[in-house]
Amino acid sequence: MHILHIIGNFYEDGIDDHLAVFALLVVIVFDILLGFSRAWAQHSYSSSKFRKGLVSHVAMFLITALAYPLCVFAGLEMAVDAFIVSMLFAYGSSILANLSALGVRIPYVDKFIRQNIDTDKFDIEEADYTDEKEKSDETK
Repeated sequence: MHILHIIGNFYEDGIDDHLAVFALLVVIVFDILLGFSRAWAQHSYSSSKFRKGLVSHVAMFLITALAYPLCVFAGLEMAVDAFIVSMLFAYGSSILANLSALGVRIPYVDKFIRQNIDTDKFDIEEADYTDEKEKSDETK
């Protein structure tokens, strides 16, 4: 079978049976939009950083959209689904970091993520993950 035929048949039947893949594709687009919004809101837009992020996100989007149907055809659906779920968690932490930097607070989950996230990767300052109450408790 021709590769494009396999991919076409996969998307022709619909992606209803593979919601994790659809969720990952949506999350990737949402992460791009939030990253751009964060840079715009913080006045820290850098074309090189934007280009690097956009290229990596678009590459992940295309690889997922094109390779997943081939993996399903090859019978590797369960192994690739594990990768998809791990990428959902990775992009989810990126989305939470961007939301946190934009000032959106999600109780409990947000605090846990902000304390355990790779602060170097997401450029989160201590003020972003330390509540005012915690600061005042430390000074007493």
